Amino acid sequence: MDSQTRKGPAAQGGIDRARLQNQRSHSTPIDAVISRLERVKPTGPGTWLASCPTSRHAHGDRSRGLSIREGDDGRVLIHCHAGCPVDEIVGALGLQLQDLFPAREITYPSHSPRHGLIGRPRVIRIPWPDLFEALEHQLLVCSMAFSDLAKGKDFTAEDAEAISRLAGQLATEIREVRHGRV
Repeated sequence: MDSQTRKGPAAQGGIDRARLQNQRSHSTPIDAVISRLERVKPTGPGTWLASCPTSRHAHGDRSRGLSIREGDDGRVLIHCHAGCPVDEIVGALGLQLQDLFPAREITYPSHSPRHGLIGRPRVIRIPWPDLFEALEHQLLVCSMAFSDLAKGKDFTAEDAEAISRLAGQLATEIREVRHGRV
């Protein structure tokens, strides 16, 4: 055996599941994969060739037909040149697909940012033609009310409140359009 070739636990008479579980929690994904393969040979920085561990290679993969590469983000990329599916390869190593990826720490903010996404009301997007039609209708109602007021017509308290509410809605909608929220 040359100095560039390593033998994993599978070549030493089987896989010790307890030891593998311990290794899984203390190693990187690439270390977990490489340590379980036979006839591993480095081919460059972050790349290796090895024997495929699946049962499709009943007499052993003597050609080192399995390519292994560590991605920039720490994930492990595996390709069997004989066409073995990745899930079979990973299963034969005593691993799961999730073991090919580094653990990612998820952090949550301790409080809601003042103008961040957390706690911000959901913005409902309205198609422009519908928005302009609604604005036009509100302007028309306000215009008619002001016209009636100019002609000396009396408003009830309910009418005055409705016109005031409509003018407030109109101002709010125009402000939201101006600030790109619609």
